[in-house]
Amino acid sequence: MIGFVGEATPTFRMFHNLVQRGHRAIPALQDLLMHGSPAARLYGAIGLHFLDPVQGRLALEGLCHDSGQLRIQAGGRIGQHTVSEMAYRFLQNADSLRFFQPRR
Repeated sequence: MIGFVGEATPTFRMFHNLVQRGHRAIPALQDLLMHGSPAARLYGAIGLHFLDPVQGRLALEGLCHDSGQLRIQAGGRIGQHTVSEMAYRFLQNADSLRFFQPRR
């Protein structure tokens, strides 16, 4: 989501702009969740979480059996994870998820 030194990636900027539309973005987020790439499915569920926590939790729970592969960079390290692993992690910390403005 966030690239080198906290700079927003183009994908994150698109996600951010979508979520900023508020509840009008829900149909697009649901479409990502149902028809997107593995990363897009996770973006869709997280976006739903920000706009409708109940719907977001259900979406994340639905992804807990998704074997799609993700490439995740954290702390300068790149690793492979499944959508399922990341959805489970988000569910474990859902109450602490925050949406920050990206750096320009």
